[in-house]
Amino acid sequence: MFGAYLVEIGLATAGEVIAALDKQRTSRIPFGKLALQQRLLTVGQIWQVLNHQAEHGGLFGEIAVEHGFMTGEQRDKLLLRQHATRPAIGSILVKDGVLTGAALKASLEGYEERMRRTRGSKKSRDEHLDGMHSGG
Repeated sequence: MFGAYLVEIGLATAGEVIAALDKQRTSRIPFGKLALQQRLLTVGQIWQVLNHQAEHGGLFGEIAVEHGFMTGEQRDKLLLRQHATRPAIGSILVKDGVLTGAALKASLEGYEERMRRTRGSKKSRDEHLDGMHSGG
């Protein structure tokens, strides 16, 4: 959504945002490596999961749970941690020279303000609709 906002206000092109999203997607720490770092899986378990994945497909975390190597809760927490390790799209665009640090800061402030206004208008609209349905 922030990327679309940057395109809308003319600070980035769609191509630049797509390239940054690709970098963001591919720069995450692999699930197995993160599980090993967190001591949730052993190297042997990781190889078993990778072999199963190569033969049958599937998601690494799902396979690890199916094999009883970790719980669903552990998988979910690790997925959140994995997601949190990805660089922000704005940071990628600054690193690539698309935005300056100042432009990123200003655009984040503008985006956050828009989101506050959007949430506020949605809340007001919902309250209005609730009043109509309750006879008010």
